[in-house]
Amino acid sequence: KDVLETLTNKSIDTLLQEEVLIPLGLKDMHFKGNEPIETHGAYGHMKYIPSDIYLAKRTMVAYTLQTTSESLAQFAIALHQRKGLKAETYHEMFKIHSTRSDGTKWGLGVRIESDEEGLNYGHSGSTSRGFISNLVFYDDSGLGYTVLTNTQMGGWLCLPLLKEFLITGKSN
Repeated sequence: KDVLETLTNKSIDTLLQEEVLIPLGLKDMHFKGNEPIETHGAYGHMKYIPSDIYLAKRTMVAYTLQTTSESLAQFAIALHQRKGLKAETYHEMFKIHSTRSDGTKWGLGVRIESDEEGLNYGHSGSTSRGFISNLVFYDDSGLGYTVLTNTQMGGWLCLPLLKEFLITGKSN
């Protein structure tokens, strides 16, 4: 965040608007508190106890993005279709740059996995307030999904089912 702001002499919120949201036609992505989240945001649930809606006062790129599943899905589609960035940038983004000790491979901001359905890219996140998010798309088939839940159990409960029904087409 600080590097981008210094290099461009623009705030990260302005860069988000100019470089991502407007070019990709996205509207519901914010790095800090805003009226739509304040009015319509969900309460998180940690160990079945609701938490207040968190409205970040200051932009912290790594953990304050607030969005809707529709906007996250549109963003995933833009990534899959390689929209908004140069081909060389996408090449670097989707190339393995590091591998964690658990074997998870990472490009520039995207998790890179290969399974029986093919090569897929994704990103996930969670908060101490009970929110879980996940974005996955399979490069060859173009299939994928995004999910946003407001309970720490949400991802574990739905991710295997989403893959089974949306990606592999199994219905047993």
